[in-house]
Amino acid sequence: MNVPFFYDSDGDGHGDLHGVTEKLDYLRRLGVDCLLLNPIMASPPLGDGRAASDFETIDAGLGQPSHLLELLSLAHRQGLRVVLDLVLNHTSDEHPWFTASRHDPDGPYGNFYVWSDTGDDYAEADDPLSSRGGGWTYDGKRRQYYWHRYSRHEPDLNYDAPEVRAAMRAVMDFWLRQGVDGLRLLTVPYLFERTGTSSKGLDETHTYLRDLRSWLDSTYPNRILIAWSEDWPEGASSYFGTTEHPECHLVMYASLMPSLLLAMRRETHRPVSQVLLQMRDQPDDRHWAVFLRNGDELSLGLLPERERDELLHTYAPLARMRGVTGIRRRTASLLNDDRGQLELAFALLLSMPGVPVIYYGDEIGMGENLSLPGNRAVNTPMQWAPDRNGGFSVAQPENLPAPLTHESIYGYLAVNVENQLRSRSSLLHVIEKLIETRHAWTAFSRRGCRIVRSTNPAVLAVLRGEPDDDVLCLFNFSRYPQTTTLTLSSHAGRRPRELMGGAEFPAVRESGEYDLGLAGHGFFWLSLSTAETPTISEQPPHVG
Repeated sequence: MNVPFFYDSDGDGHGDLHGVTEKLDYLRRLGVDCLLLNPIMASPPLGDGRAASDFETIDAGLGQPSHLLELLSLAHRQGLRVVLDLVLNHTSDEHPWFTASRHDPDGPYGNFYVWSDTGDDYAEADDPLSSRGGGWTYDGKRRQYYWHRYSRHEPDLNYDAPEVRAAMRAVMDFWLRQGVDGLRLLTVPYLFERTGTSSKGLDETHTYLRDLRSWLDSTYPNRILIAWSEDWPEGASSYFGTTEHPECHLVMYASLMPSLLLAMRRETHRPVSQVLLQMRDQPDDRHWAVFLRNGDELSLGLLPERERDELLHTYAPLARMRGVTGIRRRTASLLNDDRGQLELAFALLLSMPGVPVIYYGDEIGMGENLSLPGNRAVNTPMQWAPDRNGGFSVAQPENLPAPLTHESIYGYLAVNVENQLRSRSSLLHVIEKLIETRHAWTAFSRRGCRIVRSTNPAVLAVLRGEPDDDVLCLFNFSRYPQTTTLTLSSHAGRRPRELMGGAEFPAVRESGEYDLGLAGHGFFWLSLSTAETPTISEQPPHVG
């Protein structure tokens, strides 16, 4: 979640850590068991929290250290873990390290950043912003150029310097000592630079991560590291490390949403089944973290040009909907606020192997504000109620971190938590039910998945679990009703039972063939288990 936009507890207009604490009951009701907080370290407004001016200080607008300790204590008491984002690659140009490095090249911080007399190196370096801000900038004080992979206000740290590696480990130690359960390492592919290479995901980066993991396991054995790498699965999976030399426990998997949109656009399961094939076969101690949307634009930079153009034409037809390499829209608006497509998307997310991640507000179908620049379009105040400022804050509207969404379809009068809690047919209620069901069935926590042969290319069939407790997950990517014949040879004679409603289906034929129909954009979760069916409550769980 993006804390400044979640809930304002003190009326100053900005969300804060105490506001997150006040909403823990809501999060537990939703079924959340881990909070991933976007950067909370002190930073200038220009960097949107992504460039720290002090790694060991909470941003003043978010609260005091006591507020974080309170959040951690109450979250842990309710069975919630809390993970913080940490930007490894760079700092703000307002960080004391950079100030000292500029003023005293021979001092203790002189080598903390990447400096050059000529600014000619690393011409082949991968540019995460697609030629928007990365490169060398001349500093008149030091009379040298400094390297920055992102904007000129975000100078890169020099990880070739042992002092930098030690300093960043000390930063991690500081937050882990506070009691946080883990760290998501942002910008991790870009820590080292080498002339003549893309300077992305270099061997030196993996050596550093292996050292971090070894230190973490020996010092904080129950904590986790998560890697963010916007890369093809083959490249991203390298951040798991190896069995002998592990690196990160989880790696964010960025390809699900583009694949889902392609599947719906083409009305075929193939883009999504390719994702599943890419995700399988990871050892037990490694997990993908999968998501539909987050606080950045939906990047399409890895797709072939034809697929990228197809998605832009379909899902971002207006120029203002597009970002640098992708689409700056939220899940609900991408899917045209179509309930069938939204429920299918979340059912798919919650069926995937690995750890599903939901961005704040997507569970109620919030939209974006395209009048805001860049990624800010998808980071607007959480819509809690049809009241002043959407129940987010009692402050004057001009003091909010961003204007609320007022558009009739997605505005806070129509889309808010309070209204959806009252309606058993709301998107929020459906997602609560899906999460509750996922928690109740152990098949979803088992490794991997098996794709079942389906005679209809619009219908994806996936088995989760083991032969004795399999759950059959079915998805129709067509807007029209579809029928299919599945091959379930290992489950001949079993009678599928719907997980959430308990309805019993006809038995699988002895030949293993099974005929089934699905509504347009429909889905089923069916138990093929030989064990007794878990009881799923009629009401979502309450915490209080």
